[in-house]
Amino acid sequence: MDVYMKLVGLSYLQDTLRETIEKVYAQKKSCEVDPQKFLKGKDKDIKKNFILLRSLTENLIQCIFASVNQCPLHMRLLFKHIQERVKERYAPEKIQTTRYTAISGFIFLRFFCPAIISPKIFGLHYQHPEPPTARTLTLIAKTIQNLANLVEFGSKEPYMKEMNSLILENIDHMKTFLDSLANIGEGVSTGVMIREHNIDLQREMGAIFRYLKMLSLIHI
Repeated sequence: MDVYMKLVGLSYLQDTLRETIEKVYAQKKSCEVDPQKFLKGKDKDIKKNFILLRSLTENLIQCIFASVNQCPLHMRLLFKHIQERVKERYAPEKIQTTRYTAISGFIFLRFFCPAIISPKIFGLHYQHPEPPTARTLTLIAKTIQNLANLVEFGSKEPYMKEMNSLILENIDHMKTFLDSLANIGEGVSTGVMIREHNIDLQREMGAIFRYLKMLSLIHI
């Protein structure tokens, strides 16, 4: 699935992320917010770093949210099929979360966020980032992935809790984005598209199941 999304969606990913990623490279400023990682004499203004980190993250989030109509039909058809199978398989009380995380587990965990962390590999920049830029990209990806998982930062990464306000402000927008990706007209056949590209749906649904179990969103 990772390879398939990169194959059919690379141009979409580049068009969506490149401008903001280039801004992060151009900043050449640290957004470090973990006190344990501060270098001596540097990065002392945590509040200032959070303001910059939030601005860059919000910029990237808005670019992603605005990209629904540019997302390749092949990918959207798969997301629609995944969401339909989740609705059929899980109990009503689980659907309100899994209908979103089943899709975000692919398009964010396995597509957008890896590209944010490794821009050169995905053709978003011609060189690998310097350590401060790489750290900023990692913090941005962490925030966006938590937003995609519909969860706030907790005790595992307490230094990131300042970003929870951004997450809470955008959870509904994230749900709308994920639903919009899967909202394809009935006249388009998911079966035909899936057969054309030899997608093993049973295996992919198994991957979704394991991913959701890992997040403790379902219980066996």
